Amino acid sequence: MHGLVQRYPVLVSWLLVHAARSHPGRTGKPLFSEMATPFSYPAVTAVYRTALGLFVPSGGSKWVIEAPCVMQAAHPLKVHLWWTVASYNLGEALANLIQPFWMLPVLGLLGLRARDIMGVTFSIFLVLVPVVLVLVTALGATLSYPLYTIVMRVQAPLRSSSIV
Repeated sequence: MHGLVQRYPVLVSWLLVHAARSHPGRTGKPLFSEMATPFSYPAVTAVYRTALGLFVPSGGSKWVIEAPCVMQAAHPLKVHLWWTVASYNLGEALANLIQPFWMLPVLGLLGLRARDIMGVTFSIFLVLVPVVLVLVTALGATLSYPLYTIVMRVQAPLRSSSIV
C-alpha cells in the first residue's frame, strides 16, 4: 500500500474520500453521480475520467478500481452500461492528448521532445472535447437500459410455463 501512495497520491486520495463518504445506508456511488441525470451521466463520466487521467496516467489499473463505483452509479440512473464503459474510455483518450505517454517511443525514434508535439496535441484536445461530450450525450440518449429488456425476456417464458 505504501508504494501505491507514493506512485498515485491523487488516486489514493480519491479512494479515501470516497470511502469516507460511504456508509452502510449509502451505496458506494462516485461523488459526481449525485449531480448527473440519465441524460448527462455519459458526459459526466467522460469529464471525470479526463480530469482523473491528467493526474493519474494509467488506464487499466484505474478501471479495475473504479468500475464497480461507475457501473453502480449507472444502475439507478438506468444508463446503458456498455455506453458507460465507452464514455469512460473516451475520457481516457482525451486525457492521453494532454499527457501523451503513448507517444514516448515515437518521440525517441524521431528524435523529438515532448514540447515539440504538445501544442498540436493540446489543440486537438481543445477541438475534440466539445465534440466528444456532445456525441457521448446524444448517442447515449439513443440507447435503452439493457437490464430491463434482459429481465423481461427471461421472465416471459417463466410466466407462460406452468409446473404441474
